[in-house]
Amino acid sequence: ITDVDGRQMYANASWTSEGSYELIRFPAYKDSVKGDFYHGIKKIYSKEGNLFIDTLGKERRFDKVEQVDDFYDGYALAAKKIEDQESHSGFKYKRGMIGLDGRIVVPFEYNEVYTSGKDSELLIFLKEGAQMMVRRNGVTVLGPGYSDIESSSSYVNFTFTKNGKYGLADWSGKILVQPLYDDIRRNYDDIEKTWPLLVK
Repeated sequence: ITDVDGRQMYANASWTSEGSYELIRFPAYKDSVKGDFYHGIKKIYSKEGNLFIDTLGKERRFDKVEQVDDFYDGYALAAKKIEDQESHSGFKYKRGMIGLDGRIVVPFEYNEVYTSGKDSELLIFLKEGAQMMVRRNGVTVLGPGYSDIESSSSYVNFTFTKNGKYGLADWSGKILVQPLYDDIRRNYDDIEKTWPLLVK
């Protein structure tokens, strides 16, 4: 990396444009461009999964995590390496979420994370059937203990289950229908594609 006058600010022999297959592939944020300086730090894609530089070219890492994604809206997906004797490699990664100050927003308890929403702005964390939903800006939409969170963004509301029963919420996390039902079917024809709601 050079400054505008061509002076080298930073160099890394293992830095590549595509990163490394040793890195965890976190789900991308479709509405954001990777590679920019964000709040004064820039992620370096290399064999190391927790490497950033500041605007002066000084390296920065986040404590007690092995993998950290690009920061969006002040927060980043991250992963800790955990010992696992059942795994061929002897370890596994647990996913979570941190802020720019390293504060843990989502605890490192989740096996997978995938996206929802029109621009993948919602993150759904999954562990052993249990899920939680968090926005890229760190705001929790649905806390731990939910499951079967519907990931389609074509509706103004989404279904979920808790304790084996279905409920309905909007994308802010407001519960519209408490999880009391064995089944929920929406009206697919109106503007909201919801009401009237058929429940069982």
